[in-house]
Amino acid sequence: MQAVFFDAIDTLRVGTTDIPEHGDDEVLLKVHSAGICGTDLHILKGEYGRYFPVIPGHEFSGEVVEVGKNVTRLVPGDRVTVHPGAGYGVSAPGGFEDFVKVRERNAFKIGDLSYDEGALVEPLACVINGIDTVGVNIGDEVLVVGAGPIGLLLMQVAKLAGAQSVAVADIATEKLTKAKELGADEVFDASHNLKEQLLDAHPRKFHLTIDATGNPSAQEQMLGFTKWGGKFLLFGVAAPDATMTVEPYDIFYRELKIVGVHSFGSKFERAIGLAKSRRVNLTEIISHHFPLVQFPDALDLIHSPEPSFKILMHPDGDA
Repeated sequence: MQAVFFDAIDTLRVGTTDIPEHGDDEVLLKVHSAGICGTDLHILKGEYGRYFPVIPGHEFSGEVVEVGKNVTRLVPGDRVTVHPGAGYGVSAPGGFEDFVKVRERNAFKIGDLSYDEGALVEPLACVINGIDTVGVNIGDEVLVVGAGPIGLLLMQVAKLAGAQSVAVADIATEKLTKAKELGADEVFDASHNLKEQLLDAHPRKFHLTIDATGNPSAQEQMLGFTKWGGKFLLFGVAAPDATMTVEPYDIFYRELKIVGVHSFGSKFERAIGLAKSRRVNLTEIISHHFPLVQFPDALDLIHSPEPSFKILMHPDGDA
């Protein structure tokens, strides 16, 4: 079968390997959709643990094709998404392969969700955990910087949580257009004079600011857009050795709160329910589909000037 391998830092290939043999408490899945996450790029760079070689991919869904003798909840033909809490895609083989074995307890039925939507349950769960952790109060004014797929999910979930308004900033016009289509109340072009634009429009600043860029230069500006007693959610993933400059006195005097989250906590089943409700639009944050063999092309697209949102990989080219 086909699989993507991260063999070492900045070393990847698409190759072949045997179909895995599942254990008594495991199921074998045929993978249909697997999303590329920014964390995958950090894994490739050795910035998120070093478990080489590994088959990456922690956002994926598929069809159950075989079950172990102790499996009682799933049968062949079930359509599922995978809770990657066992390390799938990081320290254990993940979804960038034709077939993957997972523990029964990590596989969740997706009902009428498409496989593409099922692959996005994991990032949605992370976003729900972030919004839950930082807390959105009814009537809050929120700013999200970064209009990639995570920023677009954060914007949608913050509105559902009770925000009065959510503004989105990004340097790409196409991403700001998408943000407006998905419900952003305001958009701001971050490529020039962002501070001036934001403070002109919101002189009293925002109750909650959220970074979805992972860029320390952007992150260290966020407290300047946060009002007295407000909160800053640091969601974007920066490199482990990256630094940002803050003024401790400012945090102390203005009673600011800085919150970080890095995973989905216990929010996986809630994410499935929210996805099924269709109150969050998952399909519109998908911009590209690639067969698994073109994984290097997908990474080239991410690093190119061409705007992209969520990129999904499909073994055997099936979408």
